[in-house]
This record gives sequence, structure tokens and C-alpha cells, in this order.
Amino acid sequence: HYFIQSNLRMVAEAPDTSVLKERGNEQFKKGQYEVAIELYSTAIDALDCRTCPETAVLLKNRAACYLKIGNHEGVISDINLCVSMGGGDTKAYYRRAVAHQQLKQLDKALKDAMEAVRIDPKNKAAIDLVMALRRDIQGRKNLMTSTTGLVDEMLTSLRDQEADVDKKTLALKNLVNLTSNKAGSETLMKRDGLKDVIRFLTPSTAAASTATNTGDASTTTTPCCPLQQHALNCVICVTRDSLPRTQQVLSAVPLSLSLSILKQKNENSTLLGGVLYEMLNSVLEDRGYDYTKRVLGEPLKKFPVPPLLSTLFDYFKECCKVAEGEALHSLINAIVKCTDSRVLNEELLNQDMITYMITLVVNGKLSYQHAQQISIAISKSWARARIDGQTSLKFVKQVTTITDPRLLSGEENHQMLALRAINILLQVGVNMT
Repeated sequence: HYFIQSNLRMVAEAPDTSVLKERGNEQFKKGQYEVAIELYSTAIDALDCRTCPETAVLLKNRAACYLKIGNHEGVISDINLCVSMGGGDTKAYYRRAVAHQQLKQLDKALKDAMEAVRIDPKNKAAIDLVMALRRDIQGRKNLMTSTTGLVDEMLTSLRDQEADVDKKTLALKNLVNLTSNKAGSETLMKRDGLKDVIRFLTPSTAAASTATNTGDASTTTTPCCPLQQHALNCVICVTRDSLPRTQQVLSAVPLSLSLSILKQKNENSTLLGGVLYEMLNSVLEDRGYDYTKRVLGEPLKKFPVPPLLSTLFDYFKECCKVAEGEALHSLINAIVKCTDSRVLNEELLNQDMITYMITLVVNGKLSYQHAQQISIAISKSWARARIDGQTSLKFVKQVTTITDPRLLSGEENHQMLALRAINILLQVGVNMT
């Protein structure tokens, strides 16, 4: 921040774009990419021209900075605009190709890399990139071909009513390995194999398949079923980093089934907590719904909240009532992670999730570790909420009403009310045994 402010102050009085550009170039050479980005952005804003050749150059320079810090979406956005202004040269196409490559968009990357070579046939970096991309694309095709055959083979074993337990167990274990990559997960969904996996989540089906799940029904812990365990691991892989697949899993796994697994209070209950964590994490990681991943220089805007988020929060509330140990830890951890995003934090407040978590702490039904987790979530939630007046008021009303209604009777500002309420929560956590 010091570097950014000092550099901007030096040119604030006379925003000469050529000076800004030169200072940006200097900072780029020094490895101060964030500073260079701010300088280039200021120059672009000062030009306020979407057709100037100079703007295209600045966009291309800023894209180079984005590439260095791993903001690949920013690279693509800037180069798209640069090309639309007629600034499409070898450097522009090469940078966009690398960004697409890093985002695993290999076909788009190859198209840009080949354009870079067409413009400059002697550019070694572009030529090497074309060759590397062709190898990667061919490898992906080979992987898809082999993956499809293997997934089909495993699903055939699961669907075979005469297959023994060992064969079904091996099939599920192999599916876990196959779905650990995107190709395997997508193939499983295309082959309508999710329902075959979820069938083994049902305690009665898994127990009947193994015929070894003995034990006293009155015990508090149910023996861990290997088939159910492998099925849960497979669902975790399918759900990870994909909002569309998360939606399909949420629709296919009813709440009653999740609750029955959590009530087993064994390793599989912990895995179910992992499934729910991955569901919420997929929403958080989806760039369209996360303020924190907006491209630098873009205006802050309200992104739409995915419809399944409300369903997920209801799901979480019910699961928190029966979850224990590591399963509960995963659920609370997912809520804590939501507070990293302003838009999801606001939705936490809209869905009364903050109120619900505070109630769990105040009622004293949690372990010390879980109470501390929630206290951290509340503190992070306030850090996000305080930026917006209406959101901060909503937070204060929810927090203070539960911790101590008397806090609302004073004339203190929102910040003092929130800090006092959070302090009460922290004290509750510290005093728990």
C-alpha cells in the first residue's frame, strides 16, 4: 500500500499517461506487480478512451502484470478489450493463450497460440507453447477415451446384482480414483452413474451388500461400512470445484439420508461432513458469486446469489443439530469460509445463519474447539458486514439480540455494539470446558 500511495501521489496533480506508463514499467521490472497494476489502471482511467492505441498498450501491459500474479481472468479480460481496439499482436495473443492454458481451456489457448505464431512465425515461445498445447490436448483425448471405458466398466460391476461384495468394493474404490479428476467426474455424471454410487450411501443397502454390519442397535456408534465409505469419498470427488455437479448431488442426496449417516457417529459421518463442506465450497469458489475474486480495477457490483444457497443453509442447520466431532467441525468450517466473501456473508445474515451459530454457542452445547470456530466466524462476518451500513445494522441486530438484548437499548454506534457482542461470544468460548 505504501508503494502504491507514494507512486500515485507523485503523479496525482498531473495525470500524464506517459509518465504513469513509464512508472508502471519501472515497477514491473522491479517485480512490484500490484503497484504497476494500479499505475496502469490510473493511466487507463485518465485516457478514458476505448479506441486509443495507447489504451490498448496499457491494457496489454496490465495483462502482463495479471499474468505474473496469477489473475488469469484479468489477463483474458484485458486482452479481449485490447484486441477489440486493434491491439492484437504476438504478445497479446501469447499472454491470453497462457492464461487460457492455466485455466485448463486448452482449445482456446491453442487458438491464441497459433495466432501468435501466424503473426510472428519465428517467435520461439509461441511455437513451444503450440507444441505443448497440442501434446496436452492429445493427452486429454486419450485420457477421456480410457476414462470413459473404465467408468463404464466400474458402473457395470455396481449394477450387476450377482456381483459379490469384493467386486463392488473394488469398483467403488476405482471410481474414487477416476472421479478425482474432472474427466472422471464428468463421465460419471454423463453415464448417469451418480445414482448407482448414492445407492450405497443408504445404510440398509450398504449393510445388506456387506452382510457384516452387526452390532447392538442400542449402541451410540454404528460400525463403519466400507462400501458406504467408498461411496462417500466418490461423492466428495464429484462435488469438488463444480457448481453444476454440486446441484446434482444436492438434488440426489435427500436430507433424511444425510441425517441418518450423521447419526451413525463413525468415520462415515465425518466423510458426510466433508461432502457438505465441498458443496458449500463449490459455491464459494465459483467466481460469479464471489466479491473477493473480482478482477482488479473492476467496479464492485452485486453478483447474483445462487438459488441452491438457501437450500444448502437449511441443510446445514438440520445437520448441525445431529453432527458431532469432525463432522461438525467440517460443517462449521464451511460457514467460516463463507465469511471470506462479502456476498455470501450477506446471505448468511439473510438466512439467519449468524443467529443460528450464535445460538449454538450461547446454549453451551458445543465443545470448546467448536465454540472458538464459531467465534472466529462471527468476527470475520462483522469485518465484512461493517463495510455496508444496512448489512452492519442487520448484523448488530442479530448478534446483540441473542447475546444480550440490553445492548440495543443504548445509543452506541454499530461498531461498539458489534464489538461488545463479539466479546461476549469470545468469553463464552473461553469459559467452556
